[in-house]
Parts: sequence; C-alpha cells; structure tokens
Amino acid sequence: MDVVTWNLNGLEPIDLGPRTEGALFTVLLGGPLEEVLTSGPQLDPPAAVLLQEVVETSFYAHVVPHLRAAGYTIFPERPPERSYFEVIAVRGPVLDAESRPFRQSGMGRELTRVRTPWCTLFTGHLESLGPGRPARLAQTAEVLAALAATEGPALFGGDTNLRQAEWSTVEVPVTVRDAWELAGSAPSTAATWGKARYDRVWLKGLTATSFSLLGDRPLDATGDRPSDHLGVRVTVAASA
Repeated sequence: MDVVTWNLNGLEPIDLGPRTEGALFTVLLGGPLEEVLTSGPQLDPPAAVLLQEVVETSFYAHVVPHLRAAGYTIFPERPPERSYFEVIAVRGPVLDAESRPFRQSGMGRELTRVRTPWCTLFTGHLESLGPGRPARLAQTAEVLAALAATEGPALFGGDTNLRQAEWSTVEVPVTVRDAWELAGSAPSTAATWGKARYDRVWLKGLTATSFSLLGDRPLDATGDRPSDHLGVRVTVAASA
C-alpha cells in the first residue's frame, strides 16, 4: 500500500486555496490538474493520506471535498479548537481514532492516531524552530514509544522538524525503522525542506519498498510549489 505525508504550509495565506488544491491533486492523481488533464493520472490514490498544518479554511474548501469524493474517511470530522491541525484520511474502515496533546509542547502540538484493520497510522507536527529542541526530542520519544507499543503494524508520517544532529541522539526502539533508510537512503529523496530531512516516515512491523517526493514543481496557477515542504510517498508492505 502507498501512504502520503505532507505539511501543506497552511499558515502561509498567500495562494492558500490554489496551493492546497494543487497539493491534493498531486496526492490523488500524481501531479497538478493541468498535467493530469493532458496526460491522465500518473499514480493511483494512496491508501492513506497524512496531512499537517491544515487550517479550517482549506479543510472545508479543499481537503474534505476532494478526499471524500475520492472515497476516503477523514479524521477529524471537523476542525479542532486549534489554529492549525493534522488530518488522517484512509480508504476503508476506521476502527477508532483520537488526537491527544503531546506531554511537552509550547505550541499546542498533538499526536493524531487512526486505527484501521490493516495498520495503525500516526501523524504529528513536532515542535518547530531552534528553541523547540527539548520539546521536539521529547515528542520524538513519545511517538517512537507509541509505535513500539502498538499491537500489529504501525506507521508514523509527519513533519518532525528534526535536525540530523538531534536524530543522532535519539534512542530508537529496535522494532521501529526509518522508511527512507529501508528504501535505500537515496540522496535525491532525503531533503524535504531546504536541505533538511524534516518529513519522515517511521515503521513498525512494516517495510518500505519505495520512497519518493511530491510537489517539487511550481503550479501554473501560482508559479510556486504547493508548499514549502515536499510531500513524501512511501510504499509499505508487511515485514517478514
């Protein structure tokens, strides 16, 4: 199955509508609408979509209409009382779902979880900026612990904001692996924001067979990319 994770840069109001629209067409069809109309869909829709930095305007105007029309179940069903938040959309039934605040966060960040018959999915937008390092590392440990404690296959995809020097200090449970590393650690797919590998996918009980980036080309409607982050699309399968 394929899973996409993407920080949509919802806090940037300039061209928010066409940027979100472009991102969703890229997620669902493999490219911007103008390309799809010319050459047809380039990819099948993923099994799950994990979005960060969604805001109420784009949630109602773009995220919900497009994902529901494509057959996804969306969590949350309505925006929480946060100025920006995370969304998990899956094709198929949802057994249960929740969002809960991280134990340490000065920015109101939360960990969102959706359990499906085939996998438990997590997403989050970990603490930002240099001063957020202590909270970011605490949140990383919390995410990894949640993955390791989950019964059955589990996946986290999100904007971790982790610097490489920070990641090198993290104690990773033996059952949790990095999808980019499993898929071959290609340098061309490492950086998702500038030169940093902020957006990551961690797996438990799964392996990654491919890892690619989305949204690297400007949209015709705006002349800019859909987000300052690149999206990540990973193909996962049950590990042996």
